[in-house]
Amino acid sequence: SPNRAALESAARVQEDVMFAHTSAAQVAERYGLQGPGIKMFFPHDEKSAVYEGDLQSAEEVERFVKAHRYPLITPFNGETAPELFGDGRTILFLFRERNEAGNAAEEE
Repeated sequence: SPNRAALESAARVQEDVMFAHTSAAQVAERYGLQGPGIKMFFPHDEKSAVYEGDLQSAEEVERFVKAHRYPLITPFNGETAPELFGDGRTILFLFRERNEAGNAAEEE
């Protein structure tokens, strides 16, 4: 299907993100989806996000995955730098000490 083709195309670009596809209505219902849809699960922030864009657009699906791939607050290092600079998102840097005051600043 065109929807599956877009998902597969996005999966080829995002090699370190696990993708799954199902046509089982009970699986969609279990995860709170009505009809065709994409729901992304991740270990940070809100824990999941529902894609509301064009299911047939691989580019939009890729942008959605990239937008939710990292936590809103991410340590800046050699591993994350290329991804953060390469996906077109707006970046705000917070320089802080690794102590209680720094942790409090990050929570604000």
